Amino acid sequence: MADMSPEMQQKALAWLEEKWVADRVCPICNARTWSVQNGIAELREFSGGDLIVGGQQGIYPAYLVMCKNCGYMHLFNAIAAGLVEKSEPRAER
Repeated sequence: MADMSPEMQQKALAWLEEKWVADRVCPICNARTWSVQNGIAELREFSGGDLIVGGQQGIYPAYLVMCKNCGYMHLFNAIAAGLVEKSEPRAER
């Protein structure tokens, strides 16, 4: 998982403040304290259990927001949040 700079963490928090307008209660424990985890993770398309690198396989950058009480996590798209730029697929070599 790639670390987020302090600026990226602030941007992630600002995006959440703007977009997360519903009640921020945890659906598991009813706490209201959340933290942005320091990192951008990759989610890959499922291919029947096989690991496929390259080709037309989609990879989605995401970051986690975790309940500080119980650890329940929300997953957010890092491109939609403006933390990373969408890149065009590279040509096959």
